[in-house]
Amino acid sequence: MNKFSVNNVISFIYHKVLLPSSFLYAILSMATMMMIDEFDSLKLKKAGLILLFSLAVVLSNLILQIKSINIVMRATIHFVCMTASFAGIMLYGSGNFKTNPSGSMMLLIVFIVMYFIVAPAPIYFLYKKQTKAEKGKEEYKKIYMQ
Repeated sequence: MNKFSVNNVISFIYHKVLLPSSFLYAILSMATMMMIDEFDSLKLKKAGLILLFSLAVVLSNLILQIKSINIVMRATIHFVCMTASFAGIMLYGSGNFKTNPSGSMMLLIVFIVMYFIVAPAPIYFLYKKQTKAEKGKEEYKKIYMQ
């Protein structure tokens, strides 16, 4: 069977992109509604921005799973993608950057600080999992009996 068949591509998009982004969208929407404390005030534009940001986060997380790139490069690319998607979608797309630029910069700084607090743990565990898998693939060499 062909590795890149239509069913495999659709399955990959569904399982690796759409399901996680839908789950993240639901969580972010509920958190936003709780912060605003008004369930009717979540407008269609904000819901669309949250959905777009959720898709960007999931696609950024897929970068971390590329094994052909060094873990430091993957983490750097992930950081740049996450920061750009937050700044572009959530701040600039919502119009908050135009109306309150200093508040938007503070939100961006808070996002970057939170990223450096939260992100190292999953990246470290991903690195350990990858090195453990690579270590298991080494050939066994007999050292006692020749």
